[in-house]
Amino acid sequence: MLGFGFHGFHLASARQHISRHDRLPAPPPALPLVTSITNNITRILGCNPGPFTLQGTNCYVISHTDHKDAWLIDTGAGHPRFLQLLQKHLAYHNKQLCAVFITHRHDDHVGGLPALLASPLGATIVHVFKYLVAGESAAIPGVHCHTL
Repeated sequence: MLGFGFHGFHLASARQHISRHDRLPAPPPALPLVTSITNNITRILGCNPGPFTLQGTNCYVISHTDHKDAWLIDTGAGHPRFLQLLQKHLAYHNKQLCAVFITHRHDDHVGGLPALLASPLGATIVHVFKYLVAGESAAIPGVHCHTL
């Protein structure tokens, strides 16, 4: 008799258990590619849906109503559609990117940086902030960011 370290094992009950618990979760609800969170914060999805990014990486444009400059928090994975959405959003609101803030080194957050800097949008970027740690801060006119 083969011993597998467990007694009373029933193949039929194991199959029932597996069939109840191996179902894939329902797909996440669809989100708009561009969503205004507040007057000064807009989320643009990174156009990279998947099992780890769900609907796509959340990237944010932060600006102040009294200034033309804007920040981008995370650059997505480098999908051309993301750059198109970003360019359209900035043009509509008469903003220009002056800074990019990269939250961490996962490719879906930093992978789009080379394409962004090589694009016309990259011409106005003066600062790229990477991986600020607790207590550090950064500022552009009208916006001050302090990490917790």
